[in-house]
Amino acid sequence: MRRFRDDSLRKNCLGRIFIKLYYAVSPAFVKMLGDKKIFKTFGKKCLDALIIWLQNRGVKDTPYTDFMYNDYEAFSDEDLL
Repeated sequence: MRRFRDDSLRKNCLGRIFIKLYYAVSPAFVKMLGDKKIFKTFGKKCLDALIIWLQNRGVKDTPYTDFMYNDYEAFSDEDLL
Protein backbone atom coordinates (compact mmCIF):
# COMPACT_ATOMS: atom_id res chain seq x y z
CA MET A 1 0.00 0.00 0.00
CA ARG A 2 2.98 2.32 0.53
CA ARG A 3 3.92 1.87 -3.10
CA PHE A 4 0.42 2.94 -4.16
CA ARG A 5 0.61 5.94 -1.84
CA ASP A 6 4.02 7.03 -3.08
CA ASP A 7 3.77 6.03 -6.74
CA SER A 8 0.16 7.12 -7.37
CA LEU A 9 -1.48 9.19 -4.65
CA ARG A 10 1.44 11.56 -4.00
CA LYS A 11 1.55 12.50 -7.68
CA ASN A 12 -1.67 14.51 -7.73
CA CYS A 13 -3.34 17.12 -5.54
CA LEU A 14 -6.39 15.03 -4.60
CA GLY A 15 -4.16 12.12 -3.66
CA ARG A 16 -2.03 14.33 -1.42
CA ILE A 17 -5.18 15.70 0.25
CA PHE A 18 -6.39 12.13 0.82
CA ILE A 19 -3.04 11.18 2.40
CA LYS A 20 -3.16 14.19 4.71
CA LEU A 21 -6.76 13.44 5.73
CA TYR A 22 -5.97 9.77 6.27
CA TYR A 23 -3.08 10.51 8.61
CA ALA A 24 -5.16 13.10 10.46
CA VAL A 25 -8.27 10.94 10.99
CA SER A 26 -7.18 7.30 11.09
CA PRO A 27 -5.31 7.31 14.45
CA ALA A 28 -8.38 8.58 16.31
CA PHE A 29 -10.64 6.20 14.41
CA VAL A 30 -8.46 3.20 15.27
CA LYS A 31 -8.15 4.35 18.89
CA MET A 32 -11.96 4.42 19.19
CA LEU A 33 -12.70 1.18 17.35
CA GLY A 34 -9.43 -0.74 17.16
CA ASP A 35 -10.21 -3.19 19.94
CA LYS A 36 -13.68 -4.09 18.64
CA LYS A 37 -13.85 -7.58 17.11
CA ILE A 38 -16.19 -6.49 14.30
CA PHE A 39 -13.83 -3.65 13.38
CA LYS A 40 -10.85 -6.03 13.26
CA THR A 41 -12.75 -8.57 11.16
CA PHE A 42 -14.28 -6.02 8.78
CA GLY A 43 -11.07 -3.99 8.58
CA LYS A 44 -8.99 -7.04 7.69
CA LYS A 45 -11.44 -8.06 4.96
CA CYS A 46 -11.40 -4.53 3.52
CA LEU A 47 -7.60 -4.33 3.59
CA ASP A 48 -7.25 -7.78 2.04
CA ALA A 49 -9.64 -6.77 -0.77
CA LEU A 50 -7.76 -3.50 -1.31
CA ILE A 51 -4.43 -5.32 -1.54
CA ILE A 52 -5.82 -7.78 -4.10
CA TRP A 53 -7.29 -4.88 -6.08
CA LEU A 54 -3.95 -3.05 -6.08
CA GLN A 55 -2.03 -6.18 -7.08
CA ASN A 56 -4.45 -6.79 -9.96
CA ARG A 57 -3.67 -3.28 -11.18
CA GLY A 58 0.06 -3.88 -11.19
CA VAL A 59 1.17 -2.39 -7.87
CA LYS A 60 4.26 -4.32 -6.83
CA ASP A 61 4.17 -6.47 -3.71
CA THR A 62 7.94 -6.86 -3.36
CA PRO A 63 9.59 -5.75 -0.11
CA TYR A 64 9.53 -1.99 0.22
CA THR A 65 13.13 -0.90 0.69
CA ASP A 66 13.74 1.52 -2.16
CA PHE A 67 11.84 4.56 -0.77
CA MET A 68 10.47 4.46 2.75
CA TYR A 69 8.61 6.73 5.10
CA ASN A 70 8.30 5.50 8.66
CA ASP A 71 5.50 7.83 9.67
CA TYR A 72 3.48 10.89 8.73
CA GLU A 73 6.09 13.32 10.07
CA ALA A 74 8.40 12.25 7.24
CA PHE A 75 6.11 14.20 4.87
CA SER A 76 6.42 17.94 4.83
CA ASP A 77 3.33 20.06 4.17
CA GLU A 78 4.83 20.96 0.78
CA ASP A 79 4.95 17.23 -0.10
CA LEU A 80 1.29 16.81 0.75
CA LEU A 81 -0.15 19.93 -0.87
